[in-house]
Amino acid sequence: MMRPLILILFINCLYVACDAPNQPVLDEEQSTTATIFNGGDILTMQGVEPLYVESVVVDNEKIVFVGALNDAKKSYPNAKSYDLKSKVMMPGFIEPHVHPSIASTVLPNKIIAPHDWALPKGIQKGVNSKTEYHKTLINALKGQKEEEIFLTWGYHQLWHGELSREVIIQDNFAFCLNRSNYLQMELSIVSSCR
Repeated sequence: MMRPLILILFINCLYVACDAPNQPVLDEEQSTTATIFNGGDILTMQGVEPLYVESVVVDNEKIVFVGALNDAKKSYPNAKSYDLKSKVMMPGFIEPHVHPSIASTVLPNKIIAPHDWALPKGIQKGVNSKTEYHKTLINALKGQKEEEIFLTWGYHQLWHGELSREVIIQDNFAFCLNRSNYLQMELSIVSSCR
C-alpha cells in the first residue's frame, strides 16, 4: 500500500515542479548588473505580427528577459531601470549599406575613401583631395606584385577629382571602385590600367 502512495506523491511533486512558471535563476551578481528597459514602445519582431512588450532586461550585454514589467522587477529586483521616455526600442539591424557581399569584396582590399574607416586591423585614415588620393593610390600600388590584381574601394569624384589611367604609371592591373556606386560595384570600374 505504501508503494502506490509514494508513487502518487512523487508524480504530484513532478507535476507541481513542471507547472511552475519558467523564471530565470538569479544569483547576486546577475541581479545587480542587469538593466530593465521600459517606458516606451518595445517591439520584439517575433512572429509575423508586431509584438509589443512592457520591458526588456539586459544583463552582461545579453537579453535575458522579455515581457511584463512586473515580472521583470520580480525576477531582477536589484536591476537598474532605464526609462525609454516614450521612445521605440527594437532589435538592432545591420547597417544597410554594408551588405555581406560588399564587405567581402571591400574589406580585404585597400580602402582609399574620403572618410576614416574603423576596420578590424585598425583605422584607415580618410583621403579627401585629388592630390592625396593619387599619392595614396600610387604608394599602395608600389607594394603590389606585378601579377596581382589591385583593387581599391572608396574613390569618389567629388572628393578625389577625375581619375584616369595616366595617374597610375605602374605596370599593375588596378580596379578603383567608386564609393557611391556600390550596387553596381563589379561593373563600375573607374579605372583599369596595365
